[in-house]
Amino acid sequence: MPEEVCKSYKSLEHSNVIDALSGKRLGFTDRLDCADTNLSRIWDEMKPKAVRVVVDKGPGFATGSGVFVGADGDEVVTNYHVVSGSSQTRVVTSSGEIFNARILDVDDVRDLAHLKIEGISKKPERSVQFSKSLPPAGSELFAAGHPGGSPSMIVSQGIYFGKEPYLVAFSPAYQDRLIGKAAEAIVKKPETENDIKALLMTPKLRMSTPLYYGNSGGAVVDAKAQLVGIATAIEPGSGVSNIATPVEHVRELLERREPKFDYKYQRYSLFDVQPEAVATNTAALAVGYMTRRISAPIYGAVSAFRAVETFDNVTAKNLEADRRPAYASLALQSTAALGGALSLLARNPLGRLAQMGRVGYAMVGAGALGSIASDFMPGPSRLVGVTRHNKEAREPLQFSF
Repeated sequence: MPEEVCKSYKSLEHSNVIDALSGKRLGFTDRLDCADTNLSRIWDEMKPKAVRVVVDKGPGFATGSGVFVGADGDEVVTNYHVVSGSSQTRVVTSSGEIFNARILDVDDVRDLAHLKIEGISKKPERSVQFSKSLPPAGSELFAAGHPGGSPSMIVSQGIYFGKEPYLVAFSPAYQDRLIGKAAEAIVKKPETENDIKALLMTPKLRMSTPLYYGNSGGAVVDAKAQLVGIATAIEPGSGVSNIATPVEHVRELLERREPKFDYKYQRYSLFDVQPEAVATNTAALAVGYMTRRISAPIYGAVSAFRAVETFDNVTAKNLEADRRPAYASLALQSTAALGGALSLLARNPLGRLAQMGRVGYAMVGAGALGSIASDFMPGPSRLVGVTRHNKEAREPLQFSF
């Protein structure tokens, strides 16, 4: 396990860490022993399987954790409260690649969400293996995630205490707080009463394994690196009331034949999001045509640098994404780069060379037009609506602790 990961984890020791659900600040002093062979092994096993989940919520964004699942390794499970209320969801892999994700379904009572990753290659070995049974009390459990939005995956270690109803897993004082919040939520929306009561009594795993802000939705695994649960909640100020949703509920969500909710997505282009930027680029194309003797070589040189960068990305061994869009960009950039070089010949007095220069102008124009045209092509998807699959009125719970 790299030393920088240990340092990254230890930097959380005396910082003001925010609880994933309550919003209160904590002061955990848990330490990660870099020499621990179990931690090193779990870190190596989970690094390619854990992801950071980034969601757009209103004017800002929030982060959580997740883990790859599914037969093709192109799906992710996280907490429902991580993606609740988001307009767009993205996942960041251990190699730093960013992919858009669509919500397939959620279990809002058990705080789980099932995501489909767009554009990622199929790789079954990327998915975490599920444990067939829960370990006995006293066993070691490990949480793998990205607390605080850390780009590096962090692994924490603790002891499994047992499975208890969600409400019972906390201290009496915190139970009173949860009951109070539940009562307020039911008064505001009486139709949620049964689901909120079910939420409070849903069995959860209680453990001492440290969880921090950003761990929500991350994998909780046993000593074999097999999934036993999904990190869900912590009680502020308590080192023993860290909660995970059991793996059997994850399995139920993934095997559900009909989704509980239907999520409607709409693809959008750069023009839909930043029309001013697209208009500026289009105007620049017109100006570039009028000043083509100067602008064509400059645009060609810039395209050459971009083509080199794109080529490096396309040929990267750890590239998980669909390479076809990158190939298209590389073709446009290479065309513009070659055209920029040929455009220098337009100033040559010899007829044939000057004609080659005019061909260069056309190639630069084609590359620029292709780039601008891509701004109008539908790209990522945004969530535009959610309805209950069986046509009942209630939307997903917005209630969390």
